[in-house]
Amino acid sequence: MQITNDIKIYKTIARRFFAGLIDSLIYYYISSLLFFALCFITNIKLPLPVYWTIYLFVSFTTTIILTKVYNGTIGKWYFNVKVINTNCTENIKWIQSIYREIINIGMYILYIMPMYFYWYQNGNFDYEKYFSKDHPTFIVSLITILYCIVSVSEILTSLFNEQRRAIHDFLGETVVVINGKYRLLSKTITIIIYIIGIAIYMRIFEFIKK
Repeated sequence: MQITNDIKIYKTIARRFFAGLIDSLIYYYISSLLFFALCFITNIKLPLPVYWTIYLFVSFTTTIILTKVYNGTIGKWYFNVKVINTNCTENIKWIQSIYREIINIGMYILYIMPMYFYWYQNGNFDYEKYFSKDHPTFIVSLITILYCIVSVSEILTSLFNEQRRAIHDFLGETVVVINGKYRLLSKTITIIIYIIGIAIYMRIFEFIKK
């Protein structure tokens, strides 16, 4: 597929959003299975930071590999969009796939690090205390603000260029294009599945918190 002047193929923001919902749900399922398997094998009730570390590894390793090999994740395949090179070729390099995720990887690491510090400092990880109003430290607040700024910047960047490229697309020298039609039913099914997934994970985190 070649990059063309037809801006219709770049109108992928909605599809990318719903694709992200599907991908995150899949990664949560896989991470949860690995997390509980690790708890069972070690016979130790592992804390939240370990879970997010597993999620970090699963999500970004899978995303990088699928984007390089298949030009997109399962969610992108489901909604018929693909990641291609800006030089008019579909084959992107490994380094491009990594650069696309480098910001998110960095943000997740920053998010997890204070949890490990809290765990190390207190000898255990109390979920309720860590996320209480009394606990937030300067660094946690700073990371939260930074994450919001990055997220808004990604959205605004994609809105104000014809190819709808976000910051991570510019870093990876890639663009996401439409690869076929999809129907409203697909979005509806995605929302339903995601709601069910949220309900399941509320139960999972109740287990982690105890």
